[in-house]
Amino acid sequence: MMQAAHEVHCYTTTLTPTPEALAHAKSLLSPDEQKRASQFHFEHHRTHFIAARGFLRLTLGFILNQDPKNLVFTYGKHQKPALKNEALQFNLAHSGELAVLATHPIHPLGIDIEQVQTQNKRDIAERFFSAEENAFLNRCSDQEQNDAFFALWARKEAVVKAIGTGLQQSLSSFTVPLTAHNALIIVDEKPWRVWPLAIHPNYASALATHPDIKNISFWQWLEGQRVPDEQKKYF
Repeated sequence: MMQAAHEVHCYTTTLTPTPEALAHAKSLLSPDEQKRASQFHFEHHRTHFIAARGFLRLTLGFILNQDPKNLVFTYGKHQKPALKNEALQFNLAHSGELAVLATHPIHPLGIDIEQVQTQNKRDIAERFFSAEENAFLNRCSDQEQNDAFFALWARKEAVVKAIGTGLQQSLSSFTVPLTAHNALIIVDEKPWRVWPLAIHPNYASALATHPDIKNISFWQWLEGQRVPDEQKKYF
């Protein structure tokens, strides 16, 4: 599947598969992934993990025209996954009942999705957000503040995942765009473009990309259907 150098492809799916689809997803997993799945205490967490990894393998297999079962993943110093012997860059996130995957032929990227909750998160914001981000939250009304927290959290997580340093990168050391659609930020002297994504009204999501990225193609992976349906584009 051809992908332009200035474009990122995003794919989404639900994590509530039919029993047949779940069994198929499980059959694609490596022994290591099977072991990880078995370690989840709660059944719904195990189901979500299997569905998400199956979705990852099916989508990457589709893009690369390879058997998804034969894909081999490697993991960097901070456990960011990559494909062995493949240049394709990707990042997966899932929360609640949804998973989202972003891909690019060469440039690293990061994506995050967060199911919006009702609990107040000001203590987390004060610990992990920058002074500017906390000031922005303080200017929001009580009703706006919860949505704003998850929007900012998704953007910060996307940037950290793009960098690939995990929790080694201090979340308070940089400020994500508070309102702009695809603003550039600099983290450790490297530029990243941050895109808020409107995937579902009950979820906050964001993508961090190389600054040369100009648009995003957004697709939905339909259960039982190998070819994704294009939904919309961000420019």
